[in-house]
Amino acid sequence: AATAGFAPAQFYLGVFYLEGTVVAQSEGDAATWFRKAADQEHAEAQLRLALLYEAGLGVSKSSDEAFRWAKRSAEQGLGWAETVVGGYYEEGVATKADMVEAVRWYRRSLGHGYELAAYPLAVALASGQGTSKNVGEAVALLQPGADRGEPYALHLLGYLHAHGDGIPLDPAEAARLYRKAADSGYTRSQVALAYLMAAGNGVPKDPEGAMRLWHKAAEAGEGGAFRALGFAYDDGVFVGRDAKEAYRWFRKGADQGDALSKVRLGWLLLEDPAIERDIPGARRLFDEALAAGEGSGAYAIGTLYEHGVGAPADRVEAARWYKRGAELGDAESQIATGVSLEFGWAGPADLVA
Repeated sequence: AATAGFAPAQFYLGVFYLEGTVVAQSEGDAATWFRKAADQEHAEAQLRLALLYEAGLGVSKSSDEAFRWAKRSAEQGLGWAETVVGGYYEEGVATKADMVEAVRWYRRSLGHGYELAAYPLAVALASGQGTSKNVGEAVALLQPGADRGEPYALHLLGYLHAHGDGIPLDPAEAARLYRKAADSGYTRSQVALAYLMAAGNGVPKDPEGAMRLWHKAAEAGEGGAFRALGFAYDDGVFVGRDAKEAYRWFRKGADQGDALSKVRLGWLLLEDPAIERDIPGARRLFDEALAAGEGSGAYAIGTLYEHGVGAPADRVEAARWYKRGAELGDAESQIATGVSLEFGWAGPADLVA
């Protein structure tokens, strides 16, 4: 039937090749058969082909092709594909970032019965991105998954209770939800629960238990745990300060792309006597963090110019970087910007601003 051009048969033959059932596993052959069915507007084949393009399995990796095929599938009403397309719009991959369009696709997906669309839609509703903020609707979308014990739903509900944004602040309930997800191995919840344990917020204070939980999550490769351990060893609050351990964990976080880990790693390279000084390396890390939207990266660059580290001292340039950090919401940059305005680093003093 597949060789005769019957699209459903072509699709299932693609699945057999992809999974290595009935026939020898071959991603290239899977892509070939998915494409034959996709060309006949078989929606699931189109989505499977999109996923192969995104992963670079059996075809040359191409987010553009992945988006094109996923959208063709989504336009036929396949719920899974609609959520995938929403993700492309949310992340701005292969298309212009557009949260309003992302939310439209998530809602459409949910309406077509794809339950997992509830999660990105709930995040958008809780944050007010691409739609009016509605934490109550976000909670209603997450609750069924949480009742089923799904870790991501438990974690998101825990986050809402921990921050009390739109619902009553309830750290004890947050801890309960985080623990339930953490016990299932969900590493993000392990990190979040450890923060509550370290502060004694909603649970008895237990810094040692928090450190154990952060280490457990870190062993599983959780980037948030790398950052948490970096802070713990750098600040020396829960354990004795150890710059080399802080460097090790911040390096792991930075290697995963965590912007705040990059900033703290840069400061270690600049200032800590236990770490070999590397001014150009620190500057690269600050630039990378800023490019990811981390305002403290701009503050760090501003201090380099203010104090003449790695470049001649230049308060005009320092003020420019502090302003950039302030615009990104960094508190230290906002204070430094106030100082620069007060003393007229980049022009006449402005005591009103």
